[in-house]
Amino acid sequence: MQSVSAAHPQLRNVPGRSPYAAATLSTPVTAEVVPAVQSQPEPYIHHAQQAALGGGRRTIVLAICCSALFMVGLDNTIVIVGLPSIGASLHTAVSGLQWTIAGYTIVLASLLIFSGAAADRIGRRTIFQVGLSLFTLGSWLCSLAPSLAWLIAFRVLQGIGGSMLAPAALGIITNIFSAPKDRAKAIGVWDGVSGLSMALGPIVGGILVGSVGWRGIFWANIPVGLAAVALTALLVPDSRAARRAPATRSMMLIATASSTRVNPRSSSVLSTSMLRRSHTGRPWPSGSPATG
Repeated sequence: MQSVSAAHPQLRNVPGRSPYAAATLSTPVTAEVVPAVQSQPEPYIHHAQQAALGGGRRTIVLAICCSALFMVGLDNTIVIVGLPSIGASLHTAVSGLQWTIAGYTIVLASLLIFSGAAADRIGRRTIFQVGLSLFTLGSWLCSLAPSLAWLIAFRVLQGIGGSMLAPAALGIITNIFSAPKDRAKAIGVWDGVSGLSMALGPIVGGILVGSVGWRGIFWANIPVGLAAVALTALLVPDSRAARRAPATRSMMLIATASSTRVNPRSSSVLSTSMLRRSHTGRPWPSGSPATG
């Protein structure tokens, strides 16, 4: 077998198929070139602490992330049922009541990308715990709101906390479920919980308003939030990005979070395919949302 250096003169005599062949062969092919090419990092490195988590613990972590997402989705629709009672109690017209919903959803949607970037740099568990704390605190303050202005302000605080939960929870799930098959199942459960929470919002809201009043809508989040904060500190491993996230991962977060809010039925297919492509490092097709 000839060495690479001995075979190089023979390669010059091979007719090239394009005018770039001669330019390519003009560069000396040495043994040092191949290792340099092979040692380049892949486009996506699945970072984070890949701790050996058992199946039971991973299921509990998934349940914690799903419970947080359930609260965020539930508060999108549960307040709608309580608007008449809120207006009668706070002596407010319908034009003012609409901001109790708009203030929450606008802040939630506008801070998703910022929260996702912060979770990659600071730590997903840290941002997840901060989001749970703010969301639970906002829920408690909403139940004590003496006027419409304070209720809207506390709903904005809820939205700030909720914007941290969705991207951080998605990052935690993709970190602990490294196998593509397990990850697809976990994200499917995660997206299903999102759709279920929005569907159950009016039902749960009607039961709470009819039994304990409109303030009970926000009381329901407090025990779930406190339990999630405690379990997160005990069971959820922390992780962060090894380097600055590329634009494709930012677009993945936008599409996943937006599809979860707009069309939960299609979000599972979208998020799973985008995560799998980002994990394997395959290039995005031209004209896709990630490439523009």
